[in-house]
Amino acid sequence: MLDELKARILGRCKPTTSGCLEWSGSVDGYGYGTIRSNGVVVKTHRIMADAPKGMEVLHSCDNPRCCNVEHLSLGTHADNMIDRSRKNRMGKQQKLTPEQVRAIRKSKKRICDLAREYGVVHSCIINIQKCRRWAWLED
Repeated sequence: MLDELKARILGRCKPTTSGCLEWSGSVDGYGYGTIRSNGVVVKTHRIMADAPKGMEVLHSCDNPRCCNVEHLSLGTHADNMIDRSRKNRMGKQQKLTPEQVRAIRKSKKRICDLAREYGVVHSCIINIQKCRRWAWLED
């Protein structure tokens, strides 16, 4: 059954000049390909990479529609965040850089002063200092 689903996915992919096999069907809000299987919507790249629950799929090509298994690798959430950071692809809502987060963790300033300095709320500073946010980032 998994092989049939993979064949369905590949049947709706188009090769690009960069070597991607780009999904031509529906996509989610982040641009990742989606397909319905047994009444459940699943992400195409996760099916192609045989991703187990708890693992993430990293795209070496940075194309969320790509289903080429040569461009996909499994990794942890931390691996994905490190990859994102190295490629300067942080989220649109992200206000802080990895360098700023490291500075916040090392700082002896008061939380309210750091929040004002970096333009974030107090809880953001607390969560960074306690490694509830940016936990993947090494000091």
